[in-house]
Amino acid sequence: MVTISEEYSTKPKRILIVDDETAILFAYQKLFRIFGVIIDVCETFEHAIELIKNNIYEIVLTDIRLTHADGKEGLEILRYIKNHHSETEVIVMTGYGNEAIKKEAIALGVSYYFEKPVSPDVIIEILRKLGVERNVPLKVRNRPE
Repeated sequence: MVTISEEYSTKPKRILIVDDETAILFAYQKLFRIFGVIIDVCETFEHAIELIKNNIYEIVLTDIRLTHADGKEGLEILRYIKNHHSETEVIVMTGYGNEAIKKEAIALGVSYYFEKPVSPDVIIEILRKLGVERNVPLKVRNRPE
């Protein structure tokens, strides 16, 4: 007989990757295939919130700027997650970081904050620290076309 806690521990982790650059999404999908996780990806704030409302993610990796303006949508995603799914670990990355943005991310409860570019080895190490181990890949779910 399998107890609920045993069953939960064998379920694959689910990760959401949010970035407006298709090449970044592709690279992280390829990198994360070494793990036995379910990967969802999206490019917009609105789609990210929709996915977060409809799924439980152990980890969300998001860019801060999801538009080509001075947006900080990634921080709004972080805020939403911490208000609705506080147990979700959030990794924030940005190519436009500064000390004020970093402080805001920390105040909102970010798990890890990085300025791009981020080495794949660093991301793999962070995933391991968050309990994601190498495994047989399950599946990747792409954003709707």
